[in-house]
Order: sequence, then C-alpha cells, then structure tokens
Amino acid sequence: PCRRRSFLGKDRVFDLGANPHPEQILAQPQIVEEARTGLRVIVCGGDGTMTWLMAAIDVVKTEVEGARHCHYLIAPMPLGTGNDLARSLNWGGHFSRKCTSAKWVSEVRNAEPKQLDRWAC
Repeated sequence: PCRRRSFLGKDRVFDLGANPHPEQILAQPQIVEEARTGLRVIVCGGDGTMTWLMAAIDVVKTEVEGARHCHYLIAPMPLGTGNDLARSLNWGGHFSRKCTSAKWVSEVRNAEPKQLDRWAC
C-alpha cells in the first residue's frame, strides 16, 4: 500500500496507472472547488509526467465550466529518469526517502508558488 495515503488521506492519492486520465480526476467538482483558492498537487514522476499533468490542467481549465481561473499548484516528487524540472525548482534530481515523510509534504504545502513559462501546443 502507498505510505503517503496515511498522511495525505486515501481519497487524496490517485494512481495514474489505474486511471490514465488525470483530466478526469482534476475535473471532479470537489477538486475544481478546492482549486479555486489553490490546490497543491504532488506529481510523482519525472519531466514527462509533469508535462502530462500540466497538459491535463490546460484541458480542465479550458473545458470545465468554472475552472478557467482555478489554481493547480504542482510540485514534483522526482521519480523519473531526468527530473530536470524538479532539479531546477530545487525539489531534487532524484528520489530520496525524505520524499515519503510528512515533513516533505509540509514543505510542499508551505512552498512559495513559482510561475512557469512553458511551451504548449
């Protein structure tokens, strides 16, 4: 079982292997409601997973009524091959045990949001 579920809550951890449509998860009414004031999302993966989630956020913001001005604040848990984005945002370039701690989640919860300029089509 996923250890993070113990301090995040089992309703807060989504396995994208089991449901490979993050836009469906991010478009759920309760999640859109939370994102109106800023929903923090930990993305467990690498640069490709981060790009996938950012594209899903774009879909939600353009296609879901009331989601246009929502704020999905994403933080990478570096589990990928390159982890360039996680490294450049000072979250680390590789996975470590600290990423599984309540302290790390607290750091994500209290982190200063940064704007990203990314290319999208």
